[in-house]
Amino acid sequence: MTTEITRQIGIWDAGGQVCLAVDPAVYSIEAALAAGYRFTDRAYVWLEPAADRETGYCVVLRPKAAGDDLQALSGAFANELLDQALRQRLEQRFGGLRTLMVAQAFSEGNLLGTDDDSLAVQSALDTSAKR
Repeated sequence: MTTEITRQIGIWDAGGQVCLAVDPAVYSIEAALAAGYRFTDRAYVWLEPAADRETGYCVVLRPKAAGDDLQALSGAFANELLDQALRQRLEQRFGGLRTLMVAQAFSEGNLLGTDDDSLAVQSALDTSAKR
């Protein structure tokens, strides 16, 4: 039931469910799991190795409600996958800075132990930017 158009974008309709072929170099398994979790209210979601087991993995979506539009569901999932991948990259880049800011906000004193907070914050920004 695969059409040429859906094959080009890595989406296959397989009788009431859809498979999105995902390249792990672009979207990590963690991003797919997070996106899948966000969809558990409207679809059954599972991950499988790709058929050739070398090109990544497939995210399989089966709508919980009969008659749901598979194309709309797969498009919404692709958007959520992009969102989760970006969240991961931002966490890798700025996670240390966020942790520092939250710790400072809840502390009673200056966690940095310096009178010149601006230099310490700039140092934390520089460290985050290098990641």
